[in-house]
Amino acid sequence: MSQNNSFDFGIRLPNGATVIQARRIDIDAHIVLARFDNGYVTWQADNSGCTYWGHYFGDTDCDLACALQDFQTRAAGACRLHEVTT
Repeated sequence: MSQNNSFDFGIRLPNGATVIQARRIDIDAHIVLARFDNGYVTWQADNSGCTYWGHYFGDTDCDLACALQDFQTRAAGACRLHEVTT
């Protein structure tokens, strides 16, 4: 991971996954879309790259489209929740 805790495209997470896209949702929280174990996954991640609350998808183009939609939905929902609670 880079020094500024960003999750840029191609960054390798501690669990071996490769970031495709990420969005910061709080000071120490991100939603991450990654390539992992012959498939795709969306996670919430902290600044150190620890991941949790994963949604796992297969390896087809359709699975990637579903994972991307899940990423967008999770990122938008998390941002809305943060706005309501702060």
